[in-house]
Amino acid sequence: MFDKPLTDSIMTREKSELVMDKNPTPTARFDPFPNVTILCFGRPLDWSTSMVITQEDVARHDLAHRIAGIALAHETKVILAPCAQKSNGVICQRSDLATKISVQAMIGMVPINVSVERGFDADGTIIGPREAFYVSTGDCLVGVMTDKGSRRTVAFHASRESLLPRQWLDPDQHDGGSRKMSVIENALNQLKPEGEVAAFFCNGINSTHFGHSWDDPVHGVRNQSLCEFVSARYGTRCIEQTTLDDIREGKLSLHELARNQCEDSGIKPGNIGSDSIDTFGDTGPDGKPIWWSYRRGDGRQRNGVLVIRKF
Repeated sequence: MFDKPLTDSIMTREKSELVMDKNPTPTARFDPFPNVTILCFGRPLDWSTSMVITQEDVARHDLAHRIAGIALAHETKVILAPCAQKSNGVICQRSDLATKISVQAMIGMVPINVSVERGFDADGTIIGPREAFYVSTGDCLVGVMTDKGSRRTVAFHASRESLLPRQWLDPDQHDGGSRKMSVIENALNQLKPEGEVAAFFCNGINSTHFGHSWDDPVHGVRNQSLCEFVSARYGTRCIEQTTLDDIREGKLSLHELARNQCEDSGIKPGNIGSDSIDTFGDTGPDGKPIWWSYRRGDGRQRNGVLVIRKF
């Protein structure tokens, strides 16, 4: 599979209605690399990691049991779940996740303990064999990179802020330190690849619904600066345009932005894949949304993404 371009034609996507049981059916599934499976979960259940912060939360909410049961069904007993709320672009190690939450799941009639490891602010982490990365999202991308040779793998939350650190756009954010790196750069630095790298991005909002209007009375000036910066540095494909005036609507493509940053970092275009999910606009047969979307107004409820490294 690694010898072929990563396009939608080789990605597996399965849409189905969620089942209200211990192991809900994923709303979408991807197998972008031989050693990686990605399971994405949307409505009607809430998948927000804010419900699982301490051991006591296991008894208060069923989320921990849900993700533990799903992971165990995929022969995974370790779930790495750093807090991505700050969009700081940091990639942590498993050793950084000092809060160990034990969750009991079942294989048949046999109880098995699954470890959900938290307690560190980061967008992503290195995941080892038979480990999983879990993150909840409202519209942001989830990215995975793997080294074709060593199979070393990193998974991460790729928001607008982690792809475009505030320091890059706002002089007031400079603290005298070195240039902050995007989550793409940090992921590659932590991956320490020995050979070619492949990347895949999924479960985000479509540019059509991710506008940054220059005419916004509050954020217009900043939106214009963002669009001009992105267009100049990463190309006009990152801002959806069908007419000359469209750029003023600032329809930012997180997929194109992530792809261009990967290419700038030396990843071959044929090794970069993405899905076609739109967390804002995707609907089921009944016409109702199948994902939670912060932009659409869903507030605190979130989708869940489980990235499983099989070997």
